[in-house]
Amino acid sequence: MKESMSALDLRAIASEFQSLLQSRVKKCYQPHYEQIVLRLNPKGSQSIDMVIVRGSRVYLSQRDRPMPVNPGQFAMLLRKYLANARLVAIEQLEFDRVLHLTFETGHGFYHLYIEMFRDGNVLLCDQSHEIIQPLTHATYAERTLKKGHTYKPPPQSPNPFEMDINTMRDILQSSEKSIISTLGQREVLGGSLANFVVELLDEDENMDASEMNPQKIIDVLSKIYLELTSNAKGFLYSKKPKPLGNIQTVDMEDFLAKNVVEAWPIKKEINNLHRIDFDSFHSAVDAWKGVHDARALARKEIELLDQSAPGRGFSTEVEKLERRLIQQEKALAGFHSKVEIQQNIGHKITEHYTHVDDVLKQMNEAIAKKGFEAIKEDINEVTWVESLDSVNSKVEIFLPDETQQPGKKVWLYLDLSVHQNAKEYFEIGRKQKDKITGAKQAIEATKIALKKARKKELTS
Repeated sequence: MKESMSALDLRAIASEFQSLLQSRVKKCYQPHYEQIVLRLNPKGSQSIDMVIVRGSRVYLSQRDRPMPVNPGQFAMLLRKYLANARLVAIEQLEFDRVLHLTFETGHGFYHLYIEMFRDGNVLLCDQSHEIIQPLTHATYAERTLKKGHTYKPPPQSPNPFEMDINTMRDILQSSEKSIISTLGQREVLGGSLANFVVELLDEDENMDASEMNPQKIIDVLSKIYLELTSNAKGFLYSKKPKPLGNIQTVDMEDFLAKNVVEAWPIKKEINNLHRIDFDSFHSAVDAWKGVHDARALARKEIELLDQSAPGRGFSTEVEKLERRLIQQEKALAGFHSKVEIQQNIGHKITEHYTHVDDVLKQMNEAIAKKGFEAIKEDINEVTWVESLDSVNSKVEIFLPDETQQPGKKVWLYLDLSVHQNAKEYFEIGRKQKDKITGAKQAIEATKIALKKARKKELTS
């Protein structure tokens, strides 16, 4: 994978996603026009997001990602049909860049087709594969992707792992091109797999295809298939070696975003690039592209902001960028403030350990004896407690000020210890720090673009 997933990548993804079978669909989101997020509840595990970027990639992630208050039209439709649906099948269509998900509901089965090629689509279909709604309507020579039409995948490529020696011999002997050009054709192996095969053959890629031993190619394909089905993991390839020692998560993500150029589900050697290993292919893709995709909503809001200035119609490029810069700097200031607030609360909880521990113990004992509702009625009589949240099992308490009187109010989880509650606030602060890094990068990019736009405006 470079910018979009190959058929080989999707084969690895389809295999890894088998662990999601029997998961329930919790929510569906559309943070950006090109992105769909299915929040799944796997049995016995924490919820996880299936991130779908149209025509590019699909992977799993547990990142914190802002979502729109009002879901988009396609997300609303997915919620209507797939709410609490059970994911019962995941497959790659032949060896094409199309992933097919099947969901079971009380009203029958529904299908979601995810296309990973340029101008690819995401389509919801009923149990007879009639399109309920595509993410984008499109008409091609061979197929129509519109509501009411039966879904038809693009013309299928042969599965290279099912080719026999006679088929390969005929392809090679009938070709007048080089081995790399012959194997790279869509109806043979495709570019990405062809390059990998020729690399493993250790032959000159410009040699005539007709001179190549077909059995050697079949053997290499068998080797790749065995690796893909039995030992596939995730590998990123970077322009620089991975930093040594302990490194903050946000710094590592920044490093990967700037330096990684390829991702593979199979280990290989690429000249002048450094390999970084992961336990799975989807986790490698998340490490590389996850930060960018998690900011999809922010990018959508910037795009909307750039369309026009309020009451003035369309803006000049300089005006758009100046307005964007103001918004970004305002957001950055807000992130800094939130980090300071959350970390200060965490430190205050730890500082008043004995006080917090006593209040938590007293509240848990009282609730165990009388129940939440009874305690709620008497809450005004308790000096150090402000309110109770029975739904989330939380209590709002006062921390003592300098005079040992009720001071700052904080929410605590009743089922967590003092240190665990403090850690919750530190974690919120850490996530805000992640946003700060992204905001600084966005501001720097806007400043560069603004400088160029001003220069262009002066010379035009």
